[in-house]
Amino acid sequence: GGFAGAGPASAKDFWTVPCDVRAPAALGDAITGDVAASLRCRLIAEGANGPTTAEGDRVLAEREIDVIPDIIANAGGVTVSYYEWIQNKRMEHWSEAEVNQRLERAIKSNYRAIRDIADDKPQKGAWHDSRGLTVGAKVPVRVAAMVLALRRIAAHYLIEGFSQ
Repeated sequence: GGFAGAGPASAKDFWTVPCDVRAPAALGDAITGDVAASLRCRLIAEGANGPTTAEGDRVLAEREIDVIPDIIANAGGVTVSYYEWIQNKRMEHWSEAEVNQRLERAIKSNYRAIRDIADDKPQKGAWHDSRGLTVGAKVPVRVAAMVLALRRIAAHYLIEGFSQ
Protein backbone atom coordinates (compact mmCIF):
# COMPACT_ATOMS: atom_id res chain seq x y z
CA GLY A 1 0.00 0.00 0.00
CA GLY A 2 1.02 3.60 -0.50
CA PHE A 3 2.67 3.15 -3.90
CA ALA A 4 1.07 4.40 -7.12
CA GLY A 5 -0.85 1.59 -8.78
CA ALA A 6 -0.49 -0.69 -5.77
CA GLY A 7 -2.70 -1.57 -2.87
CA PRO A 8 -2.39 -3.39 0.42
CA ALA A 9 -2.16 -7.17 0.35
CA SER A 10 -3.12 -9.58 3.08
CA ALA A 11 -0.51 -11.98 4.42
CA LYS A 12 -2.30 -14.80 2.62
CA ASP A 13 -2.19 -12.90 -0.67
CA PHE A 14 1.49 -12.08 -0.14
CA TRP A 15 2.59 -15.68 0.47
CA THR A 16 0.53 -17.15 -2.38
CA VAL A 17 1.95 -14.99 -5.19
CA PRO A 18 3.42 -17.39 -7.77
CA CYS A 19 7.19 -17.04 -8.17
CA ASP A 20 10.31 -19.08 -8.80
CA VAL A 21 12.26 -17.96 -5.70
CA ARG A 22 10.90 -16.67 -2.42
CA ALA A 23 13.37 -14.75 -0.23
CA PRO A 24 12.00 -14.15 3.28
CA ALA A 25 14.37 -11.49 4.54
CA ALA A 26 12.70 -9.66 7.41
CA LEU A 27 11.28 -11.77 10.23
CA GLY A 28 12.04 -15.03 11.96
CA ASP A 29 9.39 -17.76 12.09
CA ALA A 30 7.50 -16.25 9.12
CA ILE A 31 7.18 -19.49 7.15
CA THR A 32 5.00 -21.66 9.35
CA GLY A 33 3.49 -24.97 8.33
CA ASP A 34 0.37 -23.21 7.02
CA VAL A 35 2.39 -20.68 5.04
CA ALA A 36 4.64 -23.43 3.64
CA ALA A 37 1.54 -25.32 2.50
CA SER A 38 0.35 -22.29 0.52
CA LEU A 39 3.62 -21.20 -1.10
CA ARG A 40 3.74 -21.23 -4.89
CA CYS A 41 7.49 -21.26 -5.52
CA ARG A 42 10.27 -23.73 -6.29
CA LEU A 43 12.98 -22.37 -3.99
CA ILE A 44 13.27 -20.55 -0.66
CA ALA A 45 16.44 -18.47 -0.17
CA GLU A 46 16.40 -17.44 3.48
CA GLY A 47 17.66 -13.90 3.93
CA ALA A 48 16.38 -13.45 7.48
CA ASN A 49 17.69 -15.34 10.48
CA GLY A 50 15.44 -18.32 11.16
CA PRO A 51 12.53 -17.38 8.89
CA THR A 52 11.20 -20.95 8.71
CA THR A 53 9.72 -22.86 11.65
CA ALA A 54 10.37 -26.58 12.15
CA GLU A 55 6.84 -27.33 10.93
CA GLY A 56 7.44 -25.10 7.91
CA ASP A 57 10.63 -27.05 7.14
CA ARG A 58 8.70 -30.32 7.32
CA VAL A 59 5.98 -29.08 4.95
CA LEU A 60 8.54 -27.65 2.49
CA ALA A 61 10.37 -30.99 2.44
CA GLU A 62 7.09 -32.87 1.85
CA ARG A 63 6.28 -30.51 -1.02
CA GLU A 64 9.83 -30.85 -2.39
CA ILE A 65 10.43 -27.10 -2.27
CA ASP A 66 14.18 -26.55 -2.02
CA VAL A 67 15.58 -24.34 0.73
CA ILE A 68 18.84 -22.43 0.87
CA PRO A 69 19.12 -22.12 4.66
CA ASP A 70 19.86 -18.80 6.32
CA ILE A 71 23.24 -20.07 7.52
CA ILE A 72 24.46 -20.02 3.89
CA ALA A 73 22.03 -17.68 2.10
CA ASN A 74 22.79 -14.66 4.26
CA ALA A 75 26.45 -15.43 4.94
CA GLY A 76 27.77 -12.85 2.47
CA GLY A 77 28.10 -9.99 4.94
CA VAL A 78 30.05 -11.87 7.57
CA THR A 79 32.20 -13.53 4.89
CA VAL A 80 33.16 -10.18 3.37
CA SER A 81 33.87 -8.83 6.88
CA TYR A 82 36.29 -11.73 7.28
CA TYR A 83 37.89 -10.82 3.96
CA GLU A 84 38.34 -7.24 5.20
CA TRP A 85 39.98 -8.55 8.37
CA ILE A 86 42.35 -10.76 6.32
CA GLN A 87 43.29 -7.84 4.06
CA ASN A 88 44.02 -5.63 7.07
CA LYS A 89 46.05 -8.35 8.77
CA ARG A 90 48.12 -8.97 5.63
CA MET A 91 48.22 -5.27 4.67
CA GLU A 92 46.68 -6.16 1.30
CA HIS A 93 44.03 -4.54 -0.87
CA TRP A 94 41.68 -6.63 -3.00
CA SER A 95 39.58 -5.12 -5.73
CA GLU A 96 35.81 -5.28 -5.48
CA ALA A 97 35.86 -7.80 -8.33
CA GLU A 98 38.30 -10.04 -6.42
CA VAL A 99 36.20 -9.85 -3.25
CA ASN A 100 33.08 -10.74 -5.23
CA GLN A 101 34.88 -13.62 -6.95
CA ARG A 102 36.08 -15.01 -3.60
CA LEU A 103 32.62 -14.61 -2.10
CA GLU A 104 30.94 -16.35 -5.03
CA ARG A 105 33.35 -19.26 -4.80
CA ALA A 106 32.88 -19.56 -1.02
CA ILE A 107 29.08 -19.48 -1.17
CA LYS A 108 28.84 -21.88 -4.11
CA SER A 109 31.37 -24.37 -2.74
CA ASN A 110 29.73 -24.38 0.68
CA TYR A 111 26.26 -24.81 -0.80
CA ARG A 112 27.46 -27.69 -2.97
CA ALA A 113 28.97 -29.39 0.09
CA ILE A 114 25.74 -28.84 2.02
CA ARG A 115 23.68 -30.38 -0.81
CA ASP A 116 26.02 -33.39 -0.91
CA ILE A 117 25.67 -33.87 2.84
CA ALA A 118 21.87 -33.53 2.60
CA ASP A 119 21.70 -36.05 -0.25
CA ASP A 120 24.30 -38.37 1.35
CA LYS A 121 26.38 -38.23 -1.84
CA PRO A 122 29.98 -37.42 -0.94
CA GLN A 123 31.99 -36.23 -3.91
CA LYS A 124 34.92 -34.12 -4.98
CA GLY A 125 34.05 -31.37 -7.41
CA ALA A 126 36.01 -28.55 -8.99
CA TRP A 127 35.02 -26.21 -6.16
CA HIS A 128 34.35 -28.48 -3.21
CA ASP A 129 35.14 -31.79 -1.54
CA SER A 130 32.38 -33.31 0.56
CA ARG A 131 34.03 -36.68 1.06
CA GLY A 132 34.21 -37.40 4.77
CA LEU A 133 31.44 -34.91 5.56
CA THR A 134 28.29 -36.97 4.99
CA VAL A 135 26.61 -38.79 7.87
CA GLY A 136 25.48 -42.01 6.18
CA ALA A 137 21.87 -40.95 5.61
CA LYS A 138 19.93 -38.24 3.85
CA VAL A 139 19.24 -35.26 6.10
CA PRO A 140 17.34 -31.98 5.69
CA VAL A 141 19.37 -29.18 4.09
CA ARG A 142 19.29 -27.12 7.30
CA VAL A 143 20.74 -30.08 9.25
CA ALA A 144 23.35 -30.55 6.52
CA ALA A 145 24.44 -26.92 6.94
CA MET A 146 24.92 -27.49 10.66
CA VAL A 147 26.79 -30.75 9.99
CA LEU A 148 29.22 -28.87 7.74
CA ALA A 149 29.72 -26.14 10.34
CA LEU A 150 30.27 -28.59 13.20
CA ARG A 151 32.65 -30.77 11.18
CA ARG A 152 34.74 -27.69 10.35
CA ILE A 153 34.84 -26.64 14.00
CA ALA A 154 35.89 -30.18 14.96
CA ALA A 155 38.62 -30.17 12.30
CA HIS A 156 39.92 -26.86 13.62
CA TYR A 157 40.17 -28.20 17.16
CA LEU A 158 41.91 -31.36 15.96
CA ILE A 159 44.53 -29.26 14.20
CA GLU A 160 44.86 -26.32 16.61
CA GLY A 161 43.70 -27.82 19.90
CA PHE A 162 41.51 -26.03 22.38
CA SER A 163 42.66 -22.52 23.25
CA GLN A 164 42.30 -20.67 26.51
